[in-house]
Amino acid sequence: MINKEKIIDNQRRIQELKEKLEEKTKENKSLRKTINYYRYHYLTGMKQRHDFEYDLREKLEKSEEPFYLVMLDVNNLHGINRTKGYAEGDRLLIEVANDIKMICKECGEGYHIGGDEFYVITDDDTADITKFSIDNCEFGAVNSIDFIHSNEMLDAVDKIVIEKKTALNRRSSDETRERK
Repeated sequence: MINKEKIIDNQRRIQELKEKLEEKTKENKSLRKTINYYRYHYLTGMKQRHDFEYDLREKLEKSEEPFYLVMLDVNNLHGINRTKGYAEGDRLLIEVANDIKMICKECGEGYHIGGDEFYVITDDDTADITKFSIDNCEFGAVNSIDFIHSNEMLDAVDKIVIEKKTALNRRSSDETRERK
């Protein structure tokens, strides 16, 4: 015969373990919420810099197929925030993020790096990159076939966007001078 005291003791231990498991499950849910809070941009709901850098390195190192890295930069966000208010700037960021998410459903993953910068890693190198021509943004794209390191890709796409923004600013200044 099994000792009645042992049975009661085992039942008590089982109950204690169930309670500890329930407590750890609650802690785990809380940690997951915290991780997601920092993983996704609070305004746009897009993955942020850490995931972007990790995903880009992984894709470049492990992908057998070429892909595109696209950078989008919102035009004059600082000016919009200054003249129309931060709510209008936030609305613009959300609009751009939603456009990127819609495009990325078919071809890759979008990231909001911060401020006015967005990146997209496409799944294939035959993607029509002109679809990233979003209102109020300048964009540039580079193909992974030309690069070994993610930093090289980032520098190259950044250079393209800077050149486009410089040309846009130059045209804007010329137009302002012509009106005077």
